[in-house]
Amino acid sequence: MSIKNISIKAVAGMTLLGLNVVAHAAAIDDRVSVHGYGDTGFIKAKDNNYTNKPSGNNWDYNYLSVNFNAQIDAQTKIVAQIRQGSEITGDMGAYINYNLTDNLTARAGQMKAPVGIFNEIRDIKFLQLSSLEPLMYRDAAGTLPDSFKGIEMIYHLDMGAHRLTFDVYGGEPKGANSYVAQSPTYFVMVQNIYGGRLTYKTPVGLKFSLSSFQNDLLSATALPATNPVEGYRRLSSASADYRNYNFDVKIEYAIATQYQNTASEVNGKAYYGQIGYTIADKWTPYARYDYLLYNNDQAEDPMFYQQAKVFGFNYKLNNSVSLRMENHWNHGYAIPANIQGANFNSATAKLDWNIFSMGANFIF
Repeated sequence: MSIKNISIKAVAGMTLLGLNVVAHAAAIDDRVSVHGYGDTGFIKAKDNNYTNKPSGNNWDYNYLSVNFNAQIDAQTKIVAQIRQGSEITGDMGAYINYNLTDNLTARAGQMKAPVGIFNEIRDIKFLQLSSLEPLMYRDAAGTLPDSFKGIEMIYHLDMGAHRLTFDVYGGEPKGANSYVAQSPTYFVMVQNIYGGRLTYKTPVGLKFSLSSFQNDLLSATALPATNPVEGYRRLSSASADYRNYNFDVKIEYAIATQYQNTASEVNGKAYYGQIGYTIADKWTPYARYDYLLYNNDQAEDPMFYQQAKVFGFNYKLNNSVSLRMENHWNHGYAIPANIQGANFNSATAKLDWNIFSMGANFIF
């Protein structure tokens, strides 16, 4: 039996044990609750090796997250998460949520990074329209962390039916303190993250968001690193989200800078527009245009950019299960080149290529 299978079975066993314990606790004390979400399906990337796996481009993907909530008192709550998937190893995280006032909340532990609007539901596929999130949020893009360990302060300012939310945070992003190869002779280590987000929510289903964060970086031309160079990565985004009258519309634009020294500054950008419309409370066809550019100075090199036209549909079986199918028409191959690094062969890469996806998503 492989180590991966042992890991999956071990996490599954711990999850079932946790569910059993919480179920008994919930029967005694309604302050403890458990819920979760997940997905399972199939993805095929035609031509370019999107998965960076020796078995090829076809793979079954699955994901399961179980969340535990314990209300300690009127002000204090503990939130914990156990997750496992075919694309990730077993992962656990928890944070303490403390309400200082009705409008001010402090958190400490491992939490989702409050970046943009998609990070809020990035791992909950049931709440998304598309199986694959926009390019700027794709894990393979390597630009936006999905979580961090640290502290966070959230303040709500209510103005009648309108609400402003201020969010500031700092800590270490997921995957920090280890060098990652960005080319055969260039390695980068992310150390810290700190930033903030401002959200304006209207009573008509429209929400605007401005967010920015910075990572401290160390870079080296060889490992082990003897004289690493200090630098930073900064990303800022503006977002709009509208959900009302059966419409689901999202628009987002982001700019990024990676600075190592005066002779090495890389600027990039990403944006997308997505729209879906629900018919008879069941069917939601959707479309999205997506663009990612790692380096503005290499805008004509397909290794540095990728654009995608996405079309699919979502069918909601009930309030807990949905099915979906979609296709991505890609031009450029920035993400395959980024995830494979030195192993990527641009001589055999296809400029135009497709991704097909279908699967089921659930929440409980």
